[in-house]
Amino acid sequence: MARLYPRLRGLLWLLIAWLSAHVIADIAHLMSEPTQPVHVIERPFTTESMPPVAFAFWSESKQAPRQQLPLTQLPLTLQGMVQAPQLNQSLVVLSTPEGQITAMTGDLLMPQVTLEDITSQGLILNHQNQQERLPWPETMTQTEPTL
Repeated sequence: MARLYPRLRGLLWLLIAWLSAHVIADIAHLMSEPTQPVHVIERPFTTESMPPVAFAFWSESKQAPRQQLPLTQLPLTLQGMVQAPQLNQSLVVLSTPEGQITAMTGDLLMPQVTLEDITSQGLILNHQNQQERLPWPETMTQTEPTL
């Protein structure tokens, strides 16, 4: 047993030396000059440099309308949307009596009210197992982005 401790101590020192060598090599690599020069391209801030905003979803759709659902009478107001590549995977911001919430398809908005789908016609809600529609606000039907 007495011979085991010097060997463990030796292995411990070997491990410490190995880790120290890696740390020193990483620091040296971080401090060295880059092998290729870094080119910074500065672009002026213009509307062309911004990502496109899909205002087409806020306006009338050219597709055949989904079955006409009754408009909801719930105290919900659509405030905005973060659009995903597929519209039904987008994130919507709603005002409720309890405050502002963000929701995606399948989320519970209020007791017995679920966001069932997001379409070009508006939000499809499931209210007590009945489908209702919350249309897009009229103020957001513009076709041109404004800054």
